[in-house]
Amino acid sequence: MFRTPRLSLTMEMMVLAVGVLSYVASATVPNVQVPAPRNLRVSSYNLEHVLQWDSPNTSTSWDGANTMTYSVKQLVFNEDALEDRWEELPHCAHVRVNQCQVTNTTYAVYDTHHFKVFAEIGNRTSFSVESFKFVPY
Repeated sequence: MFRTPRLSLTMEMMVLAVGVLSYVASATVPNVQVPAPRNLRVSSYNLEHVLQWDSPNTSTSWDGANTMTYSVKQLVFNEDALEDRWEELPHCAHVRVNQCQVTNTTYAVYDTHHFKVFAEIGNRTSFSVESFKFVPY
């Protein structure tokens, strides 16, 4: 009968420690914060409303600056629940430009409208930046 040689207890502990450290190292993903957009504003001309923002402050060497997208949410009053909720604007989701046409979502010209914008890189998202209240009329 063939028997494999038994490792010493010290050697077994070292092998176990290396295995655990390898697992922890492979499971650790650096938590890199995505910088948030800046200077959110709504411009209006002839009842055409455009939400605009500035890109985050980033260095040119910052990883991900070339793959950054933006998504916009609008605060909407939910009549069934009698509360407000943030809804994503599908035509302003994952866009690469620093603006979004919001005329069709602000058709109630006497209502107050609020927006917020997120910067995204892959599955990471920045903190949101909210607009001041906007009343089209």
